[in-house]
Amino acid sequence: SRLFHTEDVSGQVSVFKTSNGSKFIRVGERTEGSTGKLDMPTQILCGSLPFEFSKNAKSALIIGLGTGITLSNVAKYPLAIIDCVEINRSVIKAIRLWFKEETNNVYLDSRVKFTVADGRNFLLVTDKKYDVISSEPSIPTSQGVANLFTREFYRLVKKRLSSKGILCQFVPKYIFS
Repeated sequence: SRLFHTEDVSGQVSVFKTSNGSKFIRVGERTEGSTGKLDMPTQILCGSLPFEFSKNAKSALIIGLGTGITLSNVAKYPLAIIDCVEINRSVIKAIRLWFKEETNNVYLDSRVKFTVADGRNFLLVTDKKYDVISSEPSIPTSQGVANLFTREFYRLVKKRLSSKGILCQFVPKYIFS
């Protein structure tokens, strides 16, 4: 059943709940994440794995909010700064309304700052350095996403990582032959 639907300049955003209780968020016709058993491991790993390699991290940048579960896992670590860049304002609104429990109300965490912007452009204009950058965009064939899988993007990431910074990048290997 549909729990939420809105349309703005960035497109349509919907939240659905399945008969088994899972929730998923869609932007246009593409599912961007869910609380289902197929999506949860990726979302949790993207928010936890980089901290296994960066024990003293103090700052993190999340590119792409999705369900907010990656962000909420990042917030479990003792960080001073957690920035989240999401291109679609309605995704942020949907997560605040419909994924409160799943994200432990992460948007209320005073360390978390949301910026509505394109992730690549955000990296281009910010002067901040991060100990961890976790990028979990949609698949590269989705409109406006391919630029988060380019050499130029990775060069920008490198400039925004601290000297011992780590990038955790979701790569949808299931779409490649």
